[in-house]
Amino acid sequence: MNATELLSQYRSRMETLFRLRSVSALLDWDQQVNLPPQGAADRANQLELLSTLVHKEKTDPELHRIVSELHNSLDTLSEPDQVNIRETKIELEREAKLPEEYVARVAKAAAECYTAWVEAKKNDDFSAIQSLLERNIDLAKEKIELVGYTETPYDALLYDFEQGSTLSAIQPPLLALAKAIKEMLPVLLEKCPETSPKTESFCLQKQEELCKHLASQIGYCFDSGRLDSAPHPFMTTLGRKDKRITTRYNEANYLSSILTVLHEAGHAVYEQGLLDEWAGTPMGEAVSLSIHESQSRIFENIFGRSKPFAHYLYSILDKYFPEEHAQSSPEHIWQQLNGIHPSFIRVDADEVTYSLHVVIRLELEEQLFNGNLAVAELPDAWNAKYKEHLGLDVPSNAVGVLQDVHWYGVGFGYFPTYALGNLYSGIMRDVMLSERADFESDFERGDFSYPLNWLREHVHTQGRRFTGIELANKLSGDALCEKPFVSYLKDKFDL
Repeated sequence: MNATELLSQYRSRMETLFRLRSVSALLDWDQQVNLPPQGAADRANQLELLSTLVHKEKTDPELHRIVSELHNSLDTLSEPDQVNIRETKIELEREAKLPEEYVARVAKAAAECYTAWVEAKKNDDFSAIQSLLERNIDLAKEKIELVGYTETPYDALLYDFEQGSTLSAIQPPLLALAKAIKEMLPVLLEKCPETSPKTESFCLQKQEELCKHLASQIGYCFDSGRLDSAPHPFMTTLGRKDKRITTRYNEANYLSSILTVLHEAGHAVYEQGLLDEWAGTPMGEAVSLSIHESQSRIFENIFGRSKPFAHYLYSILDKYFPEEHAQSSPEHIWQQLNGIHPSFIRVDADEVTYSLHVVIRLELEEQLFNGNLAVAELPDAWNAKYKEHLGLDVPSNAVGVLQDVHWYGVGFGYFPTYALGNLYSGIMRDVMLSERADFESDFERGDFSYPLNWLREHVHTQGRRFTGIELANKLSGDALCEKPFVSYLKDKFDL
């Protein structure tokens, strides 16, 4: 069989996998947005079935044969096909190490634990979910043994979200970032006190309208997407032309939902910028979760908390909240967007202290998998870390160890990607500024076309040609480090 025929079979197989993953993502989206409580058990079984079907496809000997034959003649293929076959071979070999029954157990455990987590968080009851979390951690440890690791057990979990990285590669810049933030924090707390909106209440319907407008302005296409509400905001891909986002609304602060929508729309803009012709293959997929996070955080923070954006938001605010517009100003909006205040909730954290929340979770995960931290000790360990890094006494588990969904969905190794996204966003901004020093002034008119087009060319359409670290090096010529992002913060706040 020649390469053309093999490639046709490969694409057909990858299309089947893409459809199965899309159906699974749809079930997960519905679970978080629409599912009635009594539907949880059936949904867990449905997700278990889908995960089994995906695993069967990935471990099918015929697909492995096709990929192996193509890999043996890699130099005869086009460059995009070389990327596809190279990355698919790595992925299939890893998947083959996971027994089907294990994959099914993980999917069902994640679905069951999600429903229990929603209730435990609402009731501030860690004990109600402790045994399920212990099961999740045991499943993660089982995976570590199945797939192996490079240097430390934690590397096996990190790989799922940040291929090509190890703890030894990412921990030094993240700890250096935390150190730099803690050094500048005392000054910033004085320079940037927390301020509040002038109005007491903001209509949720008007918030949604404003959020949709801003998402469209940064490049999110609603013809292939939609905005809904969820307990924990997220973005998901349900097909080539179906990239959905969610948010949650705060009636007392319209800026909270705006920042969340900019964040999730940043993720979706990335997904909408992937090349449709390669959908389902590595060339039609994001580099990694940290690069994905760089896209959400560059729109939410570097662009969305900038002074030009504050001017634009003020210019349109009278259409949605005339009372707030009459009492506010661009400077007041900028101050609200950039107030520095150590807080308990990661997703509501200011731009500066956010990375400390992530480092706390990284340190706890490392202790869970490289050390001897027991689940029963996790709440106290969490609270101690918040005292150490942010000087806070955590008042409850609901705003402590129960606040994030990730661990309760068997998502270990995910958290570092959030702070890595900050580092990558700083690098990308530096390169954009080196090519056009005044591009951020366009935001005052609601024009985000320059960064959108730059990101399309240099990030979105690259697929998985590079790892996150390789892409950063290609863009900047330097190794991954905290300096560009720290310099951005110092410049922004005149330090």
